[in-house]
Amino acid sequence: MLVALVIMRTTAALCCLPFTRMRLPTRRTLPAILAAGVFDATGWLLFILAERAGSLLLAALCIAQAPVVATLAAWLWLSERPPRLALFGIAGIVAGISAAAVIS
Repeated sequence: MLVALVIMRTTAALCCLPFTRMRLPTRRTLPAILAAGVFDATGWLLFILAERAGSLLLAALCIAQAPVVATLAAWLWLSERPPRLALFGIAGIVAGISAAAVIS
């Protein structure tokens, strides 16, 4: 299933490429692009498995946390400090998801 998701998204991106002004990726950037696609497909596959195994509420809340993970990853690996308001938002999201997990 994971391979099918990666192939589907790659094919869709390549079909759209002639209609954009983007250049093809270089050999240097290709591994990072492929890794991003694999991680994205893995995330959706895990969402589907979580939805089937447990609560749809918790699975949806966890998948909605993707911007939080992206912000924290940019902070850790790229040294891009998020604004104070974003940090308050992250704290609120984590608190809300924790409360929903405890309630359900």
